Amino acid sequence: ELQGLQAQQPIGGQLDKASLDTLKQQFPNVYANAKAGDFLLRYKTRLVIYDYNQDIVVNAVNLG
Repeated sequence: ELQGLQAQQPIGGQLDKASLDTLKQQFPNVYANAKAGDFLLRYKTRLVIYDYNQDIVVNAVNLG
């Protein structure tokens, strides 16, 4: 899911509950499995939601 992104520096940070609630309202399909504490990483071509504690990608969405 992260193939080809190693050379890119993402922009983002850790999701808090308030931000996540807003994002879930705006984009329910993208953030359905995300939780507060996950990291939101935006690359040039992809948006990645990452659970650092579990070391898993929660979701990855191509940016169009």
